[in-house]
Amino acid sequence: MLGNDSQIIEVEATTAEFSGTVQPKFTPTTGGLILASYTATVKTQSANAQKLAVKIDYKDVEKLTLPSRVVMLDLPSGAAEFSFDFTNYKIKKS
Repeated sequence: MLGNDSQIIEVEATTAEFSGTVQPKFTPTTGGLILASYTATVKTQSANAQKLAVKIDYKDVEKLTLPSRVVMLDLPSGAAEFSFDFTNYKIKKS
């Protein structure tokens, strides 16, 4: 599904085993849009729906905007939070 500004606002997928929805949020930059966050819901036939919120932080590395940290939060309870950092980028130019 697209918003009025032609940005993707929702993606749905369904198979025999599960159905899922992703709702991305983008941030405009001088180089274009970057994925800032998203929420996702997955429902399998054998389990309750799982909902997850993900936030992505970025940093500029050698004139490239690259992910620096990703934080994932179990919704709605917030009982589980996971994060990981991207460090020590090595940019190879050819």
